[in-house]
Amino acid sequence: MEIIVNGESMSIDKPVTVGQLIALRNEGSGGIAVARNGKLVRRQDWDHTQVDNGDDIVIIKAAYGG
Repeated sequence: MEIIVNGESMSIDKPVTVGQLIALRNEGSGGIAVARNGKLVRRQDWDHTQVDNGDDIVIIKAAYGG
C-alpha cells in the first residue's frame, strides 16, 4: 500500500490506523497533530481512523522555542 506522509511516498505492508502509523514512524504522541487528506484527525480518533491506499497524511510536531 502506498501513502504520502509529509510530502514523501511511503510503502506499508498492511492496513494501519493513524495511531499505528504514528507508532510505526516513532513519532511519539505528545505535541502532534495529524491531518488525513486535508482534514484534521482528532487524537481520540487516531486508533479508529484507517489509513487507506493513496491517502495524504500530514504529521505536524510542535516545536519549542522561537
